[in-house]
Amino acid sequence: MTARWGVGKVDDATHRRCRFEHGLQVTRLRVKSRHFSARKSGVLSIAVIKRVHRLRPWANPAVIVIWLAIAAMATFSTYAMARSAVDEIPPCVDPFEPDSSVNPQPALNSMRRFAVVLGPYKLSVPWAYFSDRPRANLPSCKLDIKRLAIRFRFSEGTSLSTGEVDYSYDRKELWNKAPADLVEVQALQFYEQTPESYFDPSLRYRNTLRGMTGAGSIRTADGLEKIKPGWSDREGTHWYLSTNETDAFISCDLIDLCTGFINLKDLRLSAHIILKRQSVRKIRAIDVALRSLISNWQENK
Repeated sequence: MTARWGVGKVDDATHRRCRFEHGLQVTRLRVKSRHFSARKSGVLSIAVIKRVHRLRPWANPAVIVIWLAIAAMATFSTYAMARSAVDEIPPCVDPFEPDSSVNPQPALNSMRRFAVVLGPYKLSVPWAYFSDRPRANLPSCKLDIKRLAIRFRFSEGTSLSTGEVDYSYDRKELWNKAPADLVEVQALQFYEQTPESYFDPSLRYRNTLRGMTGAGSIRTADGLEKIKPGWSDREGTHWYLSTNETDAFISCDLIDLCTGFINLKDLRLSAHIILKRQSVRKIRAIDVALRSLISNWQENK
């Protein structure tokens, strides 16, 4: 008589659904996920066999052992295949130091990936997106950084190419030549509960309102709060957006560049960004583009 043992999908954070068939008899179980670790296959055999045999005495323990062994091997294979490439990649050694060798190696593919870990997020980031790029001839490796600095274009269908000028913020004069939809994320970082004060857009918004004078004003423009604190005739303008998923606070002085802070509340990621003044009202598109990049770069989603 044929017997079949099947492992179903995850039932919740701690259990998986299981099914044991023996002829026309079927037993369904919820088994703790930890029993499916290859290292605990013995626990799996003893615990589950006893339970199946207790509930269904007709089930042959020897058959159960065989199918549990197969299930354990299948589970281990799935676990091994699912291991993130970030876990396997070697750490970078002096990634930002120039190549001082006599015959330096040529530059490598600009879309090669570098591993970055931000809290629970294991990212695989193409070289071309980094603001402070590793050496052009450095092979893929794992960067030991807590904050990710990147630049990207948020308009649909655009991206940075290898031939474009380096739009790093420390060379501000080059921003005059930058495309209008370029955004530089100076720091993207994970937080456990709340963002650091410096990175918290809602805190900056509250502090700005607290400091407003009678000459200040707040009005709505393109769905954003436009704030003029009334401090001086030459003061800048602040913009604020708050949704269930995102808070954003942007400050524009008298120059063409603005600085902003975005809190991706559902992801627990906060970012400090630099953008052009004409891009401020496109903050929703910037939010979508940044989320898309994070999702595309994230391994084992």
